[in-house]
Amino acid sequence: MSELGNRVRSLRADVSQMQFAARTGLSLRTICKLEAGEAVRLSTVRQVAQTLNLSEMERLELIVLWLKLELGDDFRKLNVELKDGSAVLKDSDDLLGKVQVLLHDIPQKHQEQVYLAVQRPEVLRCVQSLNDLYDSVKATSEL
Repeated sequence: MSELGNRVRSLRADVSQMQFAARTGLSLRTICKLEAGEAVRLSTVRQVAQTLNLSEMERLELIVLWLKLELGDDFRKLNVELKDGSAVLKDSDDLLGKVQVLLHDIPQKHQEQVYLAVQRPEVLRCVQSLNDLYDSVKATSEL
């Protein structure tokens, strides 16, 4: 069982897995895999968040939990922690928020590719460079 699976199970509350699958438009098998902590696509997590009409912070929390499941032990390299039921990055370094801002206007297929790329160790090693790039782009756009 995973944190993501536990969180989704608690969010669906008293709704059965079958009913929840019907509401989300996902298969019962996909909902079972998600709640069992098996690998699912990011689009699945987003569909669940959309169906549940989650706030931005709750959606980000689910994405962080999905990323934690996908990365396993490498997740620690992102320097992410969950506090008080919401996803935050240590030292107020909102990497996932920055990534979401940067990716907002590109197709979802490409967004998923970026999230999958973050699983690669060589990408994790350049996280600080990505933060620096974001900060410089943001500073330029604010001028």
